[in-house]
Amino acid sequence: MTTITNYWISRTAASRGTTIAIGYTIDNGTGRTERVMLGASIKPASVLTWGRSISDPFHDVVATVPPGVTTHVRYFTLADGLHPGKYDVAWGLRNAANGAPVALVSAPLSLRVTR
Repeated sequence: MTTITNYWISRTAASRGTTIAIGYTIDNGTGRTERVMLGASIKPASVLTWGRSISDPFHDVVATVPPGVTTHVRYFTLADGLHPGKYDVAWGLRNAANGAPVALVSAPLSLRVTR
């Protein structure tokens, strides 16, 4: 099983148009090297579901994850049109070959977008 054991963002407050780093600590307990897509999404904290979340597919990364615990980073650009306010952040892993979900975690109210 491959899991996200720790996760973070480089800045908890950032202005629209800024690119932030999104970090993952991944524990690959499968015994073999895995290739996973590092995905990330945000949504306004006032929105209850992730159905209309905001992603940055330009910065999606396929990571080669050897067995054991490793750290990975991808970037996320906050769109110029985002409304200022508090946002929830989600970190996701998908199988790079078939797109199947591998792991997902989220942190409510973890990002404040400013003008």
